[in-house]
Order: sequence, then C-alpha cells, then structure tokens
Amino acid sequence: MIVDPLVVCWPSKAEILYFHDLTIQRHGGLPGFQEGGEARLESTLIRPRNLLLYKDDATFPDLAATLIYGFAKNHCFNDGNKRVSTIAAGIFLEANGTMWRPSGNDLVNRILVISASAPAEMESQISRLTNWIQSTVLTGD
Repeated sequence: MIVDPLVVCWPSKAEILYFHDLTIQRHGGLPGFQEGGEARLESTLIRPRNLLLYKDDATFPDLAATLIYGFAKNHCFNDGNKRVSTIAAGIFLEANGTMWRPSGNDLVNRILVISASAPAEMESQISRLTNWIQSTVLTGD
C-alpha cells in the first residue's frame, strides 16, 4: 500500500519520551539522553518523513524500518535505544492501520544485527528490515 503523506500519523517526540521512560522504569537502564541525544532523536523522527518526500512508492514498512534503523543506530538515549526502536515502529504502524506481529526472538536478533552493522550497510539493512516487516504485518485492507 502506497502511503498518502497527507494522512500519515507520525510518532511524536512526547510519545517516544513517554515510552522510553516507561521501558526504563519497567526493565531497567539509565534514563535520559546521551550528549547530543535530543538532536539525534529529532533527526531520527524526521528520517521517515524525508524518505516519504523522496520515495514516491514508500510503504508503511519502509517508513517503520527507517524508524527502527534510526533509533537503533543513533543512540539518542543512555539506554533503551533498541527497545524504543521497536516501540516507535509498532506505534507508527498501528496508528496507520497496520498490525505488526513480529516474533520476539526474530525481532531481537534483527535489531542486534542492525546495531552492530557498519554505516555503509545502512541501505541493505533497511531493505532487509523492510521486507521482514512486510512479512510480519496484517493490514486492514
């Protein structure tokens, strides 16, 4: 399904901060931003919007993969970046009518691979992640 840029529901900075704080409270870790992390958070939230501007055939899985990659690699927070990456993608997909049902182990392994990947692998990592997300969503169509 091609995305209409005029009707996309994007995760807000406030939502991300709320869910980050919640995961830290429930699962542990250091709260707060790394130095420069707030700017990296804003950059990460802008990435999928920019993709939508330049990729006419962008899909919700494309945009969700971009969010996951951005949070997993940008290290906005002291802890919980990988957790937030999946939460951001999940709330984004569900807010846009797509139910995402990944397997927990598969999701963890994919996020760990992304975290360890080299910057030169960005496009291939996002492409693989997009294909996987597409295979794990149930659309309302």
